Amino acid sequence: ARGVTSQAQILKLMLELQHELGMAVLLITPDLGVVANIAEEIVVMYHGEVMESGTLDDIFAHAEHPYLRALLRAVPRFDMEQCLGAVQQYRITMAPLVPPIVVGLAKHPVVDKFDLSSLRFVFSGAAPLGEAVAPEAAKRIGCTLGQGYGMTEASPVTHLSPTRRPGFKVGASGMPIPNTEVKLMDPNTGKELGTGESGELWIRGPQIMKGYLGRPDATAESIDPDGWYKTGDVGYADSDGYFFIVDRVKELIKYKAMQVAPAELEALLLTHPAVADVAVVPSPDEEAGEVPKAFVVLKPGQQADAETLMHFVAGHVAPHKRIRRMAFVEQIPKSPSGKILRRVLIEQERRAGSPRTPRGPARPTRFRPAGAPALPPRKRPTRRN
Repeated sequence: ARGVTSQAQILKLMLELQHELGMAVLLITPDLGVVANIAEEIVVMYHGEVMESGTLDDIFAHAEHPYLRALLRAVPRFDMEQCLGAVQQYRITMAPLVPPIVVGLAKHPVVDKFDLSSLRFVFSGAAPLGEAVAPEAAKRIGCTLGQGYGMTEASPVTHLSPTRRPGFKVGASGMPIPNTEVKLMDPNTGKELGTGESGELWIRGPQIMKGYLGRPDATAESIDPDGWYKTGDVGYADSDGYFFIVDRVKELIKYKAMQVAPAELEALLLTHPAVADVAVVPSPDEEAGEVPKAFVVLKPGQQADAETLMHFVAGHVAPHKRIRRMAFVEQIPKSPSGKILRRVLIEQERRAGSPRTPRGPARPTRFRPAGAPALPPRKRPTRRN
């Protein structure tokens, strides 16, 4: 229609047509395609092909589309109590969330104040979710929690967790959707990797974009001549075909030329009973180039010092992955949708300079349990001339 420029005007026009002409008007989500109104019959089309037709009640009653006629409740920015209140008030059944919010569902004390029994499924995406956090959150709120993977350049989905057989797998982002090819590449050597090996995900399929508008250099850098899109994300696949996303290539910490994934360390720290939230970023260092630094939010009433938490991490990871520095903060900077704003913390670290890494609490070689007698001082070897 001429002069129709906004969604509000489109909806108003649709309602006017429905009232004046008696036409049945149905607004469908993009994954179902376009709805055409022909007299009293509704035709659901996908890529120009008729998928199904019938009366309005026929379409609504179709078992394959349980979320037709569903309420969509949107909030301008994330606030834990506001969002939980909306779930309780509107009896929300499905919630697409980002990992920091899922962490809040698992650990925030305010969750217990709300009735979340209406939730049937929580979907986590946009960043890796720790394997320990997913079942903890699912158990607390009493519903299924699954993950997926995608990006704007892939329109936007490439992987989904199966809802039926073989079902969800904890920590996995799912399996490639139909007509989608995925391979893992070593970002340094360009060599294709096998099962269980971590590398950059390259994806090819009909949903991959043609390129960035007006940016041929960026397009050539992202898509190779054979149509493989380089995602910039690091992950691996298991023997069952499930993919696990580890982190962004650009967010990997380069400790003495060895790669450290911040998300892996964040997921580990979140399993400590005193930790409510955490973000790990690279901190400049004269000797190592970069070292992992953790910004930690403690749970109310809990106490833990940096040495204790660094010992905890060091007992679960390889030496080059240990947390070398730590700071305690009241909150982690996040976007309106709840994603961690790492760049804020990284810029803060860069402004602070690049001191040498202290050799100390990150090595738990002489950890003494509470109540144990003090260990005698180490004897330094006598130097021989």
